[in-house]
Amino acid sequence: MQFLLRHESRRKDLRFATLQGLTGQRIVNGPGGQAGIDSVVWCEGDAVWVRSDAVLRAGRYLGGPWAAFAMIGAFVPRAIRDRLYRWVARHRHRLGGPTCLIPTPEQRIRFLDLEGLRD
Repeated sequence: MQFLLRHESRRKDLRFATLQGLTGQRIVNGPGGQAGIDSVVWCEGDAVWVRSDAVLRAGRYLGGPWAAFAMIGAFVPRAIRDRLYRWVARHRHRLGGPTCLIPTPEQRIRFLDLEGLRD
């Protein structure tokens, strides 16, 4: 999520939700969802992608070199991509990955299910 916020330049129409929140639970447990998922989820309309498929969709959304990487990554079998995704997810902190995000006011409006929280 932090990567997307830093690198999106074309559009700023992404919305974010935690898997534990009401919106996230409706998505993963609803029609076309994947109950019990504990990974990144990308939704467009009624379509839902998870793990490495979600990362490839995010690359396409970002455009430029990220879209090229996504196109190349699509040729790698999903089982291999998902194994790599799980490894990176497990080791992201050691790899210099992000920690908790405190959204700016501009970012905050893009997070679903935060309306009940106070600054």
